[in-house]
Amino acid sequence: MSFVPFAIEQHNTAQEGPMGKVVIIGGGIAGLTAALHLAERGLQPLILEADPQYVGGRLRSGPTVTLTHAGREWAFTGEHGVHGIWTPYVNLKAMLARHQLLPALYPSPDEAWIYATGNRVQRATLGNAIHTSPIPAPLHYLYLFTRLRFLAMLSLTDLVTMPRVFGTILVALAVDPIGEQNSLRGESLAHFTRGWSPRLRSFFAGLARNALAAHPEDAPAAGFVAFLRFYTIARRDAWAFSFLPGTGGACVSEPLAARAQQLGANLQLGARVQMLERTDEQRWRVQYATSAGTQSVDADQIVVALDAPAAAKLLRSSPPTSQRAEQCWFPQGVPTAIFRIWYDRKPATPAITGIFSGDFTVDNFFWMDAFQPEYAQWSAATGGGALEMHIYGPPEILAQPD
Repeated sequence: MSFVPFAIEQHNTAQEGPMGKVVIIGGGIAGLTAALHLAERGLQPLILEADPQYVGGRLRSGPTVTLTHAGREWAFTGEHGVHGIWTPYVNLKAMLARHQLLPALYPSPDEAWIYATGNRVQRATLGNAIHTSPIPAPLHYLYLFTRLRFLAMLSLTDLVTMPRVFGTILVALAVDPIGEQNSLRGESLAHFTRGWSPRLRSFFAGLARNALAAHPEDAPAAGFVAFLRFYTIARRDAWAFSFLPGTGGACVSEPLAARAQQLGANLQLGARVQMLERTDEQRWRVQYATSAGTQSVDADQIVVALDAPAAAKLLRSSPPTSQRAEQCWFPQGVPTAIFRIWYDRKPATPAITGIFSGDFTVDNFFWMDAFQPEYAQWSAATGGGALEMHIYGPPEILAQPD
């Protein structure tokens, strides 16, 4: 797989347009998407991105990792650990396809569930059984019971509580937290899975940590129900996802940024927004720090495309928005550790990706050599593979040495 190089130029002015000057705070996928849509309509928005080198947020590239093995030097592009696009992401794929930026995706053949209690480890592949089930949604989960590996992982307690599990999932079909603006206030995933067996609660806790980066007690029930509806319940293929054939930066964020600039958007890296001010009732002043010192730009419209913790910090510290922001609820941010292990022999694996639950420290895994060319070359040369694993907190785990 080869990629067309995209040159990302930096400009630091917001140009006047039909909506006046527009400033987008954050150069992640949300900010780049906003910039592209505005540029398509004749505007010239200014994107302010805090990172001094890369665009893309969680889909950005990173510093190159090098290692020496058997007298040969190897180089691997660093990244944040986002490797796939889920089937329901139709708008993202349509936007990329419209601009001829959609890469050749590699559908995941299957996903594994690996569960540990003490020193006992069990595993089963579940993804393919869910998203290719011949049983119509929302009952397509029943097809799991045709998998001997899955049945072998279940205890008598699991089977006894299974009707309650299915009943709870079917109840989730009756609630649309987003469409109905139903926050299920005070309810968490721990409440949602009350009465389930420990093993099945652990499985759904693993889903929550991978989807919401939160423990069951911290994961809001509304958020988890919305996740179930979007990714698993309404359609059989909603669980399925496809791998990017390279890093997120090379495949998505860098071409997206370059295309937005070709259409008139402006980008400034290394611009960390510190405060929003009002110059009058109609206009804003965006104050930001750069290597050259503090600067500002005036805007008629502002798009805040930051993650929740960064947005909360900015809006609460800015006088025009602080009072309103204090009344808002912002999702918590969870620190993440991503690490890779290179093997010169290929260990046995049930699937190239999957989740861990039970007595594991790590939360998921990816065999990088299955879908990224850099790692496929390593596998071809050494007969091994490269395993990536993620840990989604808690902070005391991440504080431990490597």
